[in-house]
Amino acid sequence: LRIVFTTMIIFISLSFFSPLLEARGLRDVDRKKWKIYIDPRQNPSECWADAEPYKIIRNGRSVFQHRDDMHLHTSFVPSENVIGQVGVVSKHKFKRGASIELIIGSEKFKLEPVGNHALPKSVSEDKKVVRALKKGSIAILKVTNPNGLISEYMFSLGGYTAATNAAASKC
Repeated sequence: LRIVFTTMIIFISLSFFSPLLEARGLRDVDRKKWKIYIDPRQNPSECWADAEPYKIIRNGRSVFQHRDDMHLHTSFVPSENVIGQVGVVSKHKFKRGASIELIIGSEKFKLEPVGNHALPKSVSEDKKVVRALKKGSIAILKVTNPNGLISEYMFSLGGYTAATNAAASKC
């Protein structure tokens, strides 16, 4: 009975998570802190380097939260002339009036929320963010909601340069 139960749990887990990636047609190329994804349904492909936070702090206290609730990524979509666009994706929409800031070392970048995404204001700002990400070791995404709740998501930048270079070369 235990073997049947364990087998059912594994099967349910695989059947839940595998189709999510397969349905999207995504391939996970790297298994380090930064992962590379290629969407072969697009011609040419869309590629991006992506990371989840290693630590989350809410109002000054470390909290446990599903780390896949927030992602930091750099995208490459050559057919749309998108080369190295930095962005944040959340499982949930950002609240209207939320302030979103990406802090890398001593540099701070404001991101514009659009639904559940947040992006730098311009292509030139994107380039500055990418340069800072390549030089830095940690990125902190600071989200301040209108009600005053402050959430900070810490991302390791170890492997960022290699991952973005690999994603760019795949597209």
